Amino acid sequence: MLLIAIVYTVIATSLFIFKETKKDRPLTSWYLKALSSFGFILIAGAAIYERTEDSTGQIFLLVMRLDQLQIVLFIIFGLMMGLLGDLVLALRPLQDQKEDKKIIIYGISFFSIGHIFYLIALLRYSDFVLLSLIFGLAMVGIIYYMSKILKFDMGIAKIPALFYTGLIFTMVLQAIVAGNIDNFSNFSILFMTGAVLFAISDLILAPIYFKGDNRKFMIALNLSTYYAAQILIAASIYFIS
Repeated sequence: MLLIAIVYTVIATSLFIFKETKKDRPLTSWYLKALSSFGFILIAGAAIYERTEDSTGQIFLLVMRLDQLQIVLFIIFGLMMGLLGDLVLALRPLQDQKEDKKIIIYGISFFSIGHIFYLIALLRYSDFVLLSLIFGLAMVGIIYYMSKILKFDMGIAKIPALFYTGLIFTMVLQAIVAGNIDNFSNFSILFMTGAVLFAISDLILAPIYFKGDNRKFMIALNLSTYYAAQILIAASIYFIS
């Protein structure tokens, strides 16, 4: 079941990326993005189902420890926020250009909530390390400085984007810390890799949104790293122990 869900998501994502890079039918792309993003919710559900099968028929969510259950639920909440953020951001080509920054802010808001859920899941798995917050704040400064050099047109999205930057990089380092603490278990490796890919995808996305760099390879690279990130984070549920 888990393998089928992953294969479905990869195929749906490949079709979406192909269509998105053509930029000819934005409504079709919206539907394909919805199907692709639903895939990582499906992967999470399949992971829970397979763990239930592995538990000799016992329902996985009912036999988990409280901390395990919290981790699973917060990861699922994070994935759901990602789905909503995807649907909102995919509306950009369908709306007036004047609404572009507002739509980006709405999308950032959903993803920020999602990363808060991911961070909470990590904090249920391992202790918080202050260095994670320091790293997040340092990246805010670096990204702000680079946005000036690259002349990003962030407009009203500047503050939400910088807040989001601090949040995602705090989450990334906390994921690395969690991996180090548990000697890089299957769960922490998948989650950590997903978190790093998520950050990479957003770094690629910044010039697309704020500098108008709509080259096909940039779009394909952004979407590939993003969906790989969400797939890995969703699949990590299967290995929670």
